[in-house]
Amino acid sequence: MKTILLQAAPSSGFNGLTFLILVLFILIVLLIRLDKYKTKLKREQIQKMGDFELKNQIIKRSTVYLCWFIGIHHFYLGKWYLGIPYFGLIFLGWVFTILFAPLGLAILTYMMVWAVVDLFLINMIVNKRNAIVYSEISKRELSRKRESNFLHDNLD
Repeated sequence: MKTILLQAAPSSGFNGLTFLILVLFILIVLLIRLDKYKTKLKREQIQKMGDFELKNQIIKRSTVYLCWFIGIHHFYLGKWYLGIPYFGLIFLGWVFTILFAPLGLAILTYMMVWAVVDLFLINMIVNKRNAIVYSEISKRELSRKRESNFLHDNLD
């Protein structure tokens, strides 16, 4: 009877985990690009809103941080295209942790990094969105003042 010894192939330095991290990085970059496109669409949508609806678009930081803690901050900010992959990767991370621990832990580690980055970006995202809303509110108020001054001057 012959004994066959199997040797592991030498690592080339580019394994499945490296590939997964590269794919996730590319996905995040693409989603960020989509986010910039979506912000431009939001400006057009905001201009069409009524005053009451416009004032409801103002976001409170405390609510966003609470949503971050729960993990639903992307959905609250209206960025479902980031929320779905966020939850999907967390779910896959837990599933793979049960089935194949190294891959699952790598995904969860990646998600922890994403969550920490989001924690620091929340302030900027809220400021950017609220600046668009406040800008539109001030434009409308200035327009109303001009109209009222015009009417007041023509009545005299």
